[in-house]
Amino acid sequence: MRLTRRALLLAATLVATSTSVSRAADPDPYADLRHRWLALSLGEGYDPTAEPYASRLAETAELARAFRTAMAPAPTSLWPDRPYDPPSGITQSYSRLWTMAQAYVQPGTGATGDDTLLADVLRGLDHLSATVYNPSTTRYGNWWEWQIGSPRLLMDLVAALHDHLTDTQRQAACAAVDHFIPDTMLTDYSGTSTGANRVDLCRSVALRGILGRAPDRIALARDALSPVFPYVTRGDGLYPDGSFVQHTWVAYSGTYGQVLLDGLGRLFALLAGSAWEVTDPARQIVLD
Repeated sequence: MRLTRRALLLAATLVATSTSVSRAADPDPYADLRHRWLALSLGEGYDPTAEPYASRLAETAELARAFRTAMAPAPTSLWPDRPYDPPSGITQSYSRLWTMAQAYVQPGTGATGDDTLLADVLRGLDHLSATVYNPSTTRYGNWWEWQIGSPRLLMDLVAALHDHLTDTQRQAACAAVDHFIPDTMLTDYSGTSTGANRVDLCRSVALRGILGRAPDRIALARDALSPVFPYVTRGDGLYPDGSFVQHTWVAYSGTYGQVLLDGLGRLFALLAGSAWEVTDPARQIVLD
C-alpha cells in the first residue's frame, strides 16, 4: 500500500486520540499535553524485551554511557569535541543529553531510573543554560542551530525530565526559547520562517507554551501554522501537483517535505481535542 500524506497525518492523529482517551481523567491540560508529546516522541505500550525494541534500547544505553563518560564541562563546551563555536556544537550537545535522558526514562535500557545518570543530564542542562543557551547570548553562526536545532531538543528534554527539574530550571529553558524564537518569527511568514522551517519553529514554541503553562504561546504556535497550509504557485510550500519546495526553488519533497509532514502530524496529534486544536479549514489541503 502506498503511504500517502493523508495516511501519515491521520495515523498520527489516531495515536493522539488513543493517548488522550487513556489520560482523559487528567484535569491538568498542560500535563495531559506533555504526556501526549512523550507518547508521540518515545512511544508507549511496547514490550522492551521484544525486537526490534530491545536492540534499539541497548544501543541507546551504549551511546548514553559513552557520552556520559566523555562529558567534561568547560567554559566554551560541554564535550571537548563539541565546542560552542560553531553553534552546531550546542545542538549536538543537547542531542547527546537527549540520548542520555532517553536511556534514563525509557524502560529496558539497563540505565532506567539511574539517579547518577539523571544527575549528569541535569548537570549538562544547567551548564548549557549558564554558559551559552540563555537570553544574554547574542546568536552567531548558523541561525538554524539557535532557532530550530537546539530549542527542539531542549523542549524534548524538559518534557521528559519535567518532574526532576526545578521551576527555575524549567523557566530558564522557556526564557531561552522566548529569546531565540521571538514572536516576530511566527507573525511574519517570510525569510527563514516558511514551509518546514515554520513548522519546526511552531513545534518548539508550542512545547514552550505547554511546559511553561503559557496558553498564549500555544495559541501563537497553532495560529502560525496556517500560512503553511494553502497551495502556492511560487516559492516555499506545497504545490497543487503534490510537490514541495523549500529554499525558494529547490524540490525537497523527500527531505524538507518529510520534515513538514512529520511536524504537522505531530502538532495535529498533540493538540487534537485540546483548547488549542488546529481547526483552520485549510489544514484539509495538507491531508488531501
